[in-house]
Amino acid sequence: MEMEAAACSSSNATSSTGKPEKPIFTLKQMIMIADRMCEERVEQVRNEYDNILQQKLSEQYDAFVKFIDHQIQKRFTESQAPSYLS
Repeated sequence: MEMEAAACSSSNATSSTGKPEKPIFTLKQMIMIADRMCEERVEQVRNEYDNILQQKLSEQYDAFVKFIDHQIQKRFTESQAPSYLS
């Protein structure tokens, strides 16, 4: 929105010689630039989110594997203990 205002205000501005200044970008160009910048930022945020999600899933998987390994080791050692039936 600020870009649109800047583009509109520059079209109404006059130079020191009294001639109207030509805007650097048209409103359509400014909208296209803003859209492109928004799309790039959305893609950047999406990539950051995906990377963080992958990292968290990997950490969760590692914790799960350690837990399962601990449970298996615990049951294995319990089964090696002498019982009253032996």
